[in-house]
Amino acid sequence: MIHSPNINWAELLLDNGFDLPPDGKEYSAICPFHYDTSPSLSINLEKEVWICFSGCGAGTLMTFFQRLLNKTPTEIIQAKQESDLSLDFLFENIQPKEPEPMVQISMPEGLLYDKFPNWVYDRGFSKELLMRFGCGTDENRSLVIPAKTRKGKLVGTITRRRQLQPKYLYSKNFRKSRILFGADHITKTDKLYLVEGSLDAIWLHQNGYPAVALLGMSLSKKQEELLLGLPISEVVLCLDNDEAGKKGKQQALKKLQHKIATSFISLPDGAKDVQDLGTSRLDKTMKKRLYFTTHI
Repeated sequence: MIHSPNINWAELLLDNGFDLPPDGKEYSAICPFHYDTSPSLSINLEKEVWICFSGCGAGTLMTFFQRLLNKTPTEIIQAKQESDLSLDFLFENIQPKEPEPMVQISMPEGLLYDKFPNWVYDRGFSKELLMRFGCGTDENRSLVIPAKTRKGKLVGTITRRRQLQPKYLYSKNFRKSRILFGADHITKTDKLYLVEGSLDAIWLHQNGYPAVALLGMSLSKKQEELLLGLPISEVVLCLDNDEAGKKGKQQALKKLQHKIATSFISLPDGAKDVQDLGTSRLDKTMKKRLYFTTHI
């Protein structure tokens, strides 16, 4: 099996149209090697392997891109080393130069927009803010969160379930890597806080910290473009305190450090994300943000 520490597979997949899951580990998608109407391709980023359950094949991610790009492993590694952060130029004959526009959708029917589950209030969210973000409650007492573009176009929904697995469900055909959740609520501000999850962004807004969410652990090229287009002076990275979040932080620092003032916070032990800080420790943690000044 071919493994290469010289290639960030998550970044390569994300930058070229594959929407990674929030935990950055398992991914299902339409297989590019046959006519596919439902996801039959499975990718495991931790093991760096792929398999098509319809019979197209299986192997390492190196063999996946070798087949997709018609390149040898040596050519892929060399091209990666000679490029800045991606292999976009290798995809010119595979990916359209102008991606199809995201389709506007409607919120599911039957939602309650003025009543929310007790578990949401127990986590400190206010009814007023949830209503301002357009959230609703479905028949299963799950929280349904609208995801909009910068101009307010509804392009996806995020359903946060209390006891069912997976905890988060995303609406069909929602291209998470092409929006910044919460960007439609951002006005001119000095510091903008970048988090992983939609509820993290809403919670920071409630506590006076304007925030947007990646809806995952990796910053895509489209999200980088959207981020740099916002009326802000500094980006503060507040990604989760786990291995995936730490990798995402390093990736984002590498992409942003020479383009905009970029800092990050270090979450204390025991805190998985910014919500775990509570209001008591939030201000103290935010004041201790750090700046990255050397090359990663």
